[in-house]
Amino acid sequence: MTNIEKIWLIVLLIVAFVVPIFGLIPAVYLFTKRRSTLDFIALNGWIPGAIVLQIFYLISVIVIGWIVSLH
Repeated sequence: MTNIEKIWLIVLLIVAFVVPIFGLIPAVYLFTKRRSTLDFIALNGWIPGAIVLQIFYLISVIVIGWIVSLH
């Protein structure tokens, strides 16, 4: 494996951990603002789904990292 491939894998690992966290922040913000803003009424059903999906992504990344560390 070349150095470029190793660096690319490190970048992908960092993105895998960062993206679920950054995806959870806007989902929680929308969840807290959905009652007070009329613009978010149409998104009312989608916001909890986004939170559940981001939590699933975060748990998946942790489990995959744990499994990879065992090998």
